[in-house]
Amino acid sequence: MAILSRGVRGSRSAEVNVVSDGERVFFSAAEVGDEPVWLASTVPGVPVLAGRNRVALGLRASAVFGAEILILDDGFQHHRVARDLNLVCIDARLGLGNGHVLPRGPLREPRSALSQADAILFTRVPVEPGPAPRALGLPPGLLRFGVRIATRGLRALDGSELSAPDVLRGQKVALLTAIARPDRLKREIEALGAEVTELRAYPDHHLYTRAEIEALDPARQWLTTAKDAVKIPPSWAAGRRVAVVEQEVRPDEPQRLLEWIVDSLDRVHRSV
Repeated sequence: MAILSRGVRGSRSAEVNVVSDGERVFFSAAEVGDEPVWLASTVPGVPVLAGRNRVALGLRASAVFGAEILILDDGFQHHRVARDLNLVCIDARLGLGNGHVLPRGPLREPRSALSQADAILFTRVPVEPGPAPRALGLPPGLLRFGVRIATRGLRALDGSELSAPDVLRGQKVALLTAIARPDRLKREIEALGAEVTELRAYPDHHLYTRAEIEALDPARQWLTTAKDAVKIPPSWAAGRRVAVVEQEVRPDEPQRLLEWIVDSLDRVHRSV
């Protein structure tokens, strides 16, 4: 198995970058982008490759690592690669939004493209009881799964310690992040009982500078995401209180989801 990522804002121009061989991470976020480096840190034992040409990435992963299963990060729109299984992620709170593509709406492709999906994965299903995930405009009969995002705790930038998330209850914190939906992070932190006094948000995939980190108020408790943390060397934050919010994905029906993936791939393999 290997993960193939596009990589965004990396300085390397190579067609194929082996970010990780499953044991070591060879490049920084500045070189190949934040997402491949973050993925490499979360999936030990799985090679991660990054580059614009997913076909070339797949060929390298198969030739060098013997990968028989290739997972494309954000690959539904990558039509050059023939895919055996399409699992489309949709925010459970937003659904299809207003049904329009960018920039008029939130969609990257017309909703008619969902006819090519094998299943829908509703992400960030609310923990609290409420209405079912928004399904307006989805093809009828399309298989659906749900996952929740849970906060495991807080850790130091150098990864040396992990505190339970309840340490945030009643605390005043500031957020530092460069993700697509900073408001979502703010809502999640507030749900843990913290008061967010400042949100310092940069554009998605922004590469921090040392000056930006050193400009953080040392009197405040700063929180950032794991994806942001791969772009902040601990030495930059010396004398400042910066903690990383560690989160994990929890499927509502993990066994059903796993069995469906295995069975689907098995059927594809038998038909070849």
